[in-house]
Amino acid sequence: MPIAALTPGMLACRYQFDVKGFGSGPSNLVCVYEADFPDEDAMKKAFTTREGLAVLQDVANLPTRLHPQVFHFKVENYRPDGSLAIGCESRKGGA
Repeated sequence: MPIAALTPGMLACRYQFDVKGFGSGPSNLVCVYEADFPDEDAMKKAFTTREGLAVLQDVANLPTRLHPQVFHFKVENYRPDGSLAIGCESRKGGA
C-alpha cells in the first residue's frame, strides 16, 4: 500500500486484507483497496502520473492466481432517511 498512498490527488483510501465471505462461505478476494478522488477526471489524471502508473504496474505484479482487477465506479451515499448524498448536495432517493 505504500505505493498507492503516493497517488496524486487522492482524498482518502481504505484497504483490507482480511476479506471474508458473507455467512460461512469463504471469499475469493485476498484484498480490497478503495481510493477516493474529487471526481473522475482527477482520478484519470492521477493514473497518468509516474506515481499512478507505478500503482497500476504494482497490481500487474500480483500473482495471476489472485486474479487482480482494477475498476472504478461513482459512489453515491444512501442515507437511512432516504436521501442520496452527492458531494455537498442531497436529493431524495427512491428505492
